[in-house]
Amino acid sequence: MRKLYAFLLAIMMMAYGVNSFAQDEIKPVKLSFFTESQGYQLKVLLDDESIKQLVRLKAGIKMGLTDLSDSRAEVVQKLNKAGIPVTAWLLLPKKDGYWMNAYNHELSKQRYRDFATWSAKHKLEWDNIGLSFESYASDQRVINKSFMTVTKVFFKRILTAESQYDGDNNYLNLMHSIRRDGHKREVYLTPYELDSRTAQSEAWHNLNGTMKVASDREVPIFFNHFSDNAEHALAQHIVYGQNSNYSFPAVIVGSFNEKKPLSKELNKQPFTLEHLYQHFHIARAKDTEVWAYGLEGAIQESILPKIDLLGQPKQVFSSKQSYKGVITEKRNVEFFMQALRFPELVAIFGALLALIFLLTVIKTLRLTFAKN
Repeated sequence: MRKLYAFLLAIMMMAYGVNSFAQDEIKPVKLSFFTESQGYQLKVLLDDESIKQLVRLKAGIKMGLTDLSDSRAEVVQKLNKAGIPVTAWLLLPKKDGYWMNAYNHELSKQRYRDFATWSAKHKLEWDNIGLSFESYASDQRVINKSFMTVTKVFFKRILTAESQYDGDNNYLNLMHSIRRDGHKREVYLTPYELDSRTAQSEAWHNLNGTMKVASDREVPIFFNHFSDNAEHALAQHIVYGQNSNYSFPAVIVGSFNEKKPLSKELNKQPFTLEHLYQHFHIARAKDTEVWAYGLEGAIQESILPKIDLLGQPKQVFSSKQSYKGVITEKRNVEFFMQALRFPELVAIFGALLALIFLLTVIKTLRLTFAKN
């Protein structure tokens, strides 16, 4: 097994060019920044100096539409005038689930109609329309309940797919509408979505309400959540990038806001320049873009003026431990996805385990009463 790991790691390092690039091979990276700030926050954040730095970097903005306000429209108009490409990242109000999934497909369609009306009213220009598909907002509450509740929800979802069927059809129509309106479409994916495709398992979609929809490009979300340790994310980029079925148009660096969505506190967790340049190294090897999360930290921590599009990392990432961890995790998830392809067998296996547990309890009770 150790020899197999060593062989895989050697191939990965060769493919991604662990040795430093020669000076004449270095080329600037196309850069974009994510933000989920609300409209009134963006008006303060994107002042003239910040706009000037974005123009210098020829950077784009992936703007999460947490509101459709006049303040946000003013910011987009300012970015349009400066020639900065802006992607409209469609998000729902927090009360409607924030992320798109099979349960809120009607709300998602209405959100796009509201967006189209708002955009036309203010004569806004968009480079792309971005969509994220995430699990149900109520899933965390389900997980926090009893084991029986989790089991009931689990089998109900993988054995019945009515909500998923409705969601698939409605999002198909939504994507056609976006395309018909002249917009390019990009979808942001989790690594588990990629694993489910490798395992050819649709049951994963039934379980968490996500789906595969037609788009112009797909980008996996590999980045450190709530942490300044980017090793795991870097390893994911490299491991998943070895699959010839995946062609990623971008790699992502940064971290989520520690607070819940729509927090009044801006995301102050910026990426470091070293993390950014390590992603630059990967992007150059694969000829892809780099998308940084988030814009707020980059501006507030004065990182924006320091970014050099020709920048290189001081030390190229090559953590064997991180590679092994990602490979192991990927293999285990794919095994789980394969099992979900046969939900009836999973249900039978679960019933047998429950029966064995029940018989064990009965036997224990009999022995206890016999002693008394």
